[in-house]
Amino acid sequence: MERRHPRHAPPIPLVALIDGDVDTCERYATELTSYGFETVSIVGDDRAYPRIWALHPDLILMEVTLPQTDGWELLRSLKHDARTRDIPVVVLTGDAQTSARDRADEEHCAEFFLKPCLPEHVARGLRRVITSPTDTRDR
Repeated sequence: MERRHPRHAPPIPLVALIDGDVDTCERYATELTSYGFETVSIVGDDRAYPRIWALHPDLILMEVTLPQTDGWELLRSLKHDARTRDIPVVVLTGDAQTSARDRADEEHCAEFFLKPCLPEHVARGLRRVITSPTDTRDR
């Protein structure tokens, strides 16, 4: 299934939040909603993959340090699946190692944010991603 990229950002972009921490998901979901995004929280990595297939959000905002699985492997799976590979992924992580940022670049993530990060900065980054032309490296 090919995902058609809109020429303009959707009026209310749908963001799937993937994080192992309930409080983090709730905080960013609440804040991003106030910045004009629709959000769906996916707490726990075991439900992430099938939920992303079903929702097909405009963006994925995810933590790569997940409690039960390798978040990088989940990201790689999303990027290699024809049903989800065109969905831009933004990493929001507490992993401050330089290697995390480098890995996000290697995996063709659209943006990278280090926690703690103000939701307004994340919202600006998500807007940049949703309004930028399609990046061919995400294919």
